[in-house]
Amino acid sequence: MIEYAGAPQGSFQHYFPGGKDQLVGEALLWAGGFATERVASYARGAVATLTIGTLEGAIMFARV
Repeated sequence: MIEYAGAPQGSFQHYFPGGKDQLVGEALLWAGGFATERVASYARGAVATLTIGTLEGAIMFARV
């Protein structure tokens, strides 16, 4: 990974003194947070859409 990133070995050791285990742990925490925010964002949009749809349905029903 260090070769792929073109980063010096010292940078890896500085930012991840726990080595590969720490790197993997940090990556999993980041990915988990990213996935959680994506699901929450989707859920917020779904609730907003449901609310707007429900309001439109009520208006259409009231016009009948």
